[in-house]
Amino acid sequence: MNTTQMKTLVSAIVLNYRSFADTVTCVEALLKQTVIDELQILCVDNCSGDGTAEKLRQKWDDHPKVRVVEMQKNYGFGGGCNRAVGMSRGEFLIFINPDNTFPPDGLEKMINCMNAHPELGILGPGLEFPDGTLRPSARPYPRIRDIISKRLFPARWEAKNQFTNTEQLEYVDWVVGTCLMIRRDFFHAIGGFDERYFLFFEDTDLCRKANMAGKKVGFHPGIRIADRKKRLSDGGLFTIFRKKTARIHLKSALHYFWKWAGKSA
Repeated sequence: MNTTQMKTLVSAIVLNYRSFADTVTCVEALLKQTVIDELQILCVDNCSGDGTAEKLRQKWDDHPKVRVVEMQKNYGFGGGCNRAVGMSRGEFLIFINPDNTFPPDGLEKMINCMNAHPELGILGPGLEFPDGTLRPSARPYPRIRDIISKRLFPARWEAKNQFTNTEQLEYVDWVVGTCLMIRRDFFHAIGGFDERYFLFFEDTDLCRKANMAGKKVGFHPGIRIADRKKRLSDGGLFTIFRKKTARIHLKSALHYFWKWAGKSA
């Protein structure tokens, strides 16, 4: 069968912002997936303004599995992903950051897990650092003191939030948006990402909406995706005064706590 006639099982959305090399590595790993015949890759440049979009077009504009999309403004993480979803065809959506790479059977394992557990609304894999440790990417809903603790005592916070299970599917409050899977119709049903978060907390918010809609959020550390240790929200308390992403993180936190005050999920 011609691959262009096959159904699209999953749409992978890679949102790029001035990270050409990482995006190339990420997409090349997606092109090696065992489900490649049923895969659509949306490589979205979120108005990098540094020539990245042009280089991505030069590399993949003629590739049958990759669609390069150039945003005319930076819509933030949630806004960029929402617009990419509007161009997607897959039954499943996978949002993946450029600095993450899938093993060849990674997408297939995530789809199989979602199909085996219809109660799942969202699924996140284990994010493995180069040293073999797992990123604490599945967490309880945050409290204000958690945000303060993360900035004042990052090592203690990470140790406290490290997930001890290393193989089995677990139900959790939320998984980080670095890499998460959701059915496309369910994504639309719960309103997609809240674009009032420019960056950070849109993943927490999406998981809360999934729970409120009666679905579970799953974390499967047995499905491993390569990740990097450096995070945009890293840094102590005083980075708020000198780092733009830290200030955005704080603003998103304030919006999150205001939105969900007094609500249960």
